[in-house]
Amino acid sequence: MRHIKRAASSLPLTLPATLPRRGFTLVELLAVIAIIGTLVGLLLPAVQMAREAMRRSSCANNIRQIAMAVHNYHDAQRVFPYGQIVPLDRLAYLDGTYGTSSSKPYKTDRRCWMLAITPFIELTDVHDLVMKGVTLNNAFPFSTTAGSRKYSTFMCASDPYAGKISMWAGSSSRGFCGNYLACGSSGSFGPSGGGTNLDGISYCLSKTKASDVTDGLSKTALLAECIVVPDPPTSIDARGGYFNANYGETMFSTQNPPNTTVGDGLRYIANWPPLAPTGSTAFVQYTRSMHRDGVNVAMADGAVRFVTNSVNAAVWTAAGSRNGGENLGAPE
Repeated sequence: MRHIKRAASSLPLTLPATLPRRGFTLVELLAVIAIIGTLVGLLLPAVQMAREAMRRSSCANNIRQIAMAVHNYHDAQRVFPYGQIVPLDRLAYLDGTYGTSSSKPYKTDRRCWMLAITPFIELTDVHDLVMKGVTLNNAFPFSTTAGSRKYSTFMCASDPYAGKISMWAGSSSRGFCGNYLACGSSGSFGPSGGGTNLDGISYCLSKTKASDVTDGLSKTALLAECIVVPDPPTSIDARGGYFNANYGETMFSTQNPPNTTVGDGLRYIANWPPLAPTGSTAFVQYTRSMHRDGVNVAMADGAVRFVTNSVNAAVWTAAGSRNGGENLGAPE
């Protein structure tokens, strides 16, 4: 044992070699980054689609609330609200006639269907402010304090310009612009001075009753969307302008399908292709939205549906008429 211990003690003392440290190589790092990038690329569209679905659902809820207010207005007044209070591009004179000359005493009454239903959508103060301005001070609706507010119920979350306060040449307010229009016609609104006696539900000076919708409330369009367009530098874009309704800017036609490339034909609108082009010589406006492939539409019975751009053209046009006698079903 003594020899063994001596032999063991005579062995050289050596420390174990330190293990080398190993990190990511450049190739491995690039591979990880590529995998993460691929996953993000796969997830982002899904996240964006989910967000848009939520925005579209919020928009549908808005138009549903507005449709309920329209029906409450009908219950109280026995008619659907007028599209706007004057014929297209006209002044309402104090003697009850209409014209274009501002040298004759006139009323500044440019109310539309949106202002008519405000008492039925918890905006009674807006109605009172506008009516006071119009009746007592002969003021345009947009010049009242209510005209410079934003109203979330009338704003689509998918539209980045929703809630625009329209400004004439960047200096003079023309009021709040929203994303929802009333159905005025299945065709154009007509020339200057027209827009009355159309075949929709809410047009210039309309007094449509539910019983007048002989095509069926479930087959006739009541409300739909529009896109709010930025104001050009030296003018305005009037689409969706609830506080200055004079040219049909708060009404729509079903003459062409949703998101058509055919241009609108109102006064004071900016060419913004492909989203909101211009070009028609008649007064007319079509429904458009920032949603993918279609628009939210409220039918006259209050039901809300998403109508695609590829809707059957005949069915869609028929939906704009309250009494055309068509039997084509509801648009999809």
